[in-house]
Amino acid sequence: MALNEDTGYAVESWRRFDETVTNELVRAMASAFALVATADGDIATQEVERFGALLKLQADSIAPLPTERVDRAFADIVAALLSDPEFSRARALRIIEAVRGDEPYSELVAAVAQVALQADHRERAEELAAMADIRTALGLAA
Repeated sequence: MALNEDTGYAVESWRRFDETVTNELVRAMASAFALVATADGDIATQEVERFGALLKLQADSIAPLPTERVDRAFADIVAALLSDPEFSRARALRIIEAVRGDEPYSELVAAVAQVALQADHRERAEELAAMADIRTALGLAA
């Protein structure tokens, strides 16, 4: 079965993300932030800037990160979530679920998603639903 153009683009974007971002926690954080930020079908400049600031803030404490490469990979998965939300949402939740059972990681990923929720100073129903899905994937109370 041939993939449509949007799904093909999303698959390629996630492949690049997989190659670029190998740290499980950073993968889950980026996926959670992108999932919430794109839940309303759009992404605000403030959301992208907030992720960049968050990444730089966490870089030293998590792992040595090439933040420019992670920023580009984040942009890729944001575009994937906007081009094929169904495929990319499932992909993001699988990545997030990988840290389930590690309480500190799960709490950090949920906190990152919360930052995304507040990044554009508005909380939409779609974003709240994405937040609930993330908490479920992490095994946390909604």
